[in-house]
Amino acid sequence: MGMAGATDDDARSPRLSSPDRLVAAEGGANAPVLFFDVAPVFGMRGGVFSLVLETFVQDISEADAGDSRRLVVAHLRTTAEGIRSLKEAIEKIELMAAPSQGGTN
Repeated sequence: MGMAGATDDDARSPRLSSPDRLVAAEGGANAPVLFFDVAPVFGMRGGVFSLVLETFVQDISEADAGDSRRLVVAHLRTTAEGIRSLKEAIEKIELMAAPSQGGTN
């Protein structure tokens, strides 16, 4: 059932929702989970922004206690719009993680 006055374009346009009611995009259930410790390499070429995401792993063998090394987990590529969106999301996460100002009531 459609809404009165709604067009096909309305049905296909993305809907904004509050963070309380996030709806996963198609493929969300099968998307990889990326964990990284550092983003040591970044740049831009031809309007495409690039970041290399790395994590620290430890190799353990019977011969020694293990050596820590960095492992590339992803090469992130995006547009200027994508980098702005990522920056905005990171800033919002930082606000969520910051201690609240003022005491409790």
